[in-house]
Amino acid sequence: MKKYLLSIMVVAISISLTLAQTPATIVTKFKTDYPEANAVEWKSDGELFTVTFTDRENMHHMIVYDEKGVIRSRESEVNDANVPSSIKEYYSSNYPQQKGSRVWLSENEAGNKVYYSPIDDAVLFFDKDGKFSRQEPRTSEVMQPKN
Repeated sequence: MKKYLLSIMVVAISISLTLAQTPATIVTKFKTDYPEANAVEWKSDGELFTVTFTDRENMHHMIVYDEKGVIRSRESEVNDANVPSSIKEYYSSNYPQQKGSRVWLSENEAGNKVYYSPIDDAVLFFDKDGKFSRQEPRTSEVMQPKN
């Protein structure tokens, strides 16, 4: 029981320290822009502040703010109904056995958009219109799309 309580305290302290590092103006801006956000988690590397959360439809999102509260990038899981038909067609032609693939929309601060979709040991990338552009091995670096 003591280990369980200690674990809870460590998690609570780490969450409060992470929130303490995120400027209140950024947290307030986020809460104003996304009042229905759930499962909100903040991370900081000192200069950038990343928030991950789910929306009311349980879709996942990630936003990266700079120290001034400017959005540097954002990624959103795309609801199946909103996945471009060209991506669906690419999957049915090239990966007919693949079911339930997640598609993400990534947008940088300049407004450039790309779609990406992790599959098995690779990541498929599509342009802003959903046209296939490339496939790369699945690594942590690749999971950060190049817009």
